Amino acid sequence: PRVRLDLLPYYSRLAAIMDRVFSDISVPLVQELEAQFHGQTRWKKQQNLEGRLKTARFLGELTKFRVAPPIVVMRSLRRCLDDFTGYNIDVACCLLESCGRYLYRSPHTRSRMSSLLDTMMRIKKAKVSLLFSLNRMCGASFNLTICRFSQ
Repeated sequence: PRVRLDLLPYYSRLAAIMDRVFSDISVPLVQELEAQFHGQTRWKKQQNLEGRLKTARFLGELTKFRVAPPIVVMRSLRRCLDDFTGYNIDVACCLLESCGRYLYRSPHTRSRMSSLLDTMMRIKKAKVSLLFSLNRMCGASFNLTICRFSQ
């Protein structure tokens, strides 16, 4: 089903299992999803949020299952941060919620992820015109990623 985002972790797990047996499955899948993500980002229209979130979440889940390399998600997050307006904010938060903690806690991606998170928070503070709900969403995904919950 098209709108069932809750099934994406299961699809990612299936892709990871199939990748062990058939090594030629993961590369075209990741390339197609990355091309789809960048194609969706290129169009500045404020529509098709559902498709963009689904692509971002699927890339994040594939990264957690080590099917997609971490650089794919980091490039996608960087692309959203380069134009941090409209639906790119939602997509960046979706990427962070799906695999941000995994990338932040991995030793080989921690420094790059930390710099991307710092960039996101600097942009968020600089954009005073950001809606309250988007501001809260950015803060929540940041806190979820680095586990700094207030006590």
